[in-house]
Amino acid sequence: MKKISKIRENDILLGAGLLLGAMCLWCVIYFAGRNMDKNALTVVITVDGQEYYTGSLIESGAGENNTGSTVGNKREIDVDGHNKVVIADGEVWMESADCPDKLCISQGKISKTGQTIICLPNKTMVTIKGGKSEYDGVAQ
Repeated sequence: MKKISKIRENDILLGAGLLLGAMCLWCVIYFAGRNMDKNALTVVITVDGQEYYTGSLIESGAGENNTGSTVGNKREIDVDGHNKVVIADGEVWMESADCPDKLCISQGKISKTGQTIICLPNKTMVTIKGGKSEYDGVAQ
């Protein structure tokens, strides 16, 4: 009786092809957003559904409604006395908040299109808009 090998040549080729395809897909996803123009990105802060601040993610100058103060390249925005949002070096984060859980602070820094920081008790939302999204809603 002839012994049949458990792994055949075609199985090895199939595995190598799938591995190569996965590596190519990873490279496309990884490098797609690296050359994105961050100057086109805008920070939008809304409070209770109303737009409070709109400004560039990169430029440290005043936003549309001249809200906040600039110290060096760091822009600090006081949001209704409840939250303090900072824009610096192409990133946005919630530096302080008077809400009890402080979850908005622990959400960290955001820098890509579609990312948000939300403070539910103070009804404050920080969103980055503009540019081209690196991923779709499912892949995030």
